[in-house]
Amino acid sequence: MKNAEAWIGFIILLFSGTIFYQSFSFDYFAEFTPGPGLFPRWLSAILFIITVVYIVSTFRREFVDITKILPRGIELRKVINVFVSLILFLVIIPYTGYIIAGIVMMMILFCGEYKWYTALFISLVTTFTIFLVFYTFLSVPLPLNAFGF
Repeated sequence: MKNAEAWIGFIILLFSGTIFYQSFSFDYFAEFTPGPGLFPRWLSAILFIITVVYIVSTFRREFVDITKILPRGIELRKVINVFVSLILFLVIIPYTGYIIAGIVMMMILFCGEYKWYTALFISLVTTFTIFLVFYTFLSVPLPLNAFGF
């Protein structure tokens, strides 16, 4: 329970196994080319093998205690801020659209590091740049609010 490296290895092993299983829902070959299932199947299989080797190697050397690497104090507050801002972003994006939700999320993340007006400026520039690139230039559909932004 205390070997942090082994626990991380098992989480990655579970992730790679899930991706490997899900890759079978895609065709391995298309008519004359590799299909959409080829790349994720091979990558997840390679990741699975590397992770098994990593887990075995963690038991052969002195392990890292998980209680020593968990964040405390200010670092823990930053981790909690990331989760809170992400959850809030996911909750409000259907109602406010991408731009407002993105600005709110980035303000939560940046207010602890910068003054409020600097955080607001960074949030505005970053959100509008991402919106401009993805929505306008690449035609990726992003959630919009009732006002169209």
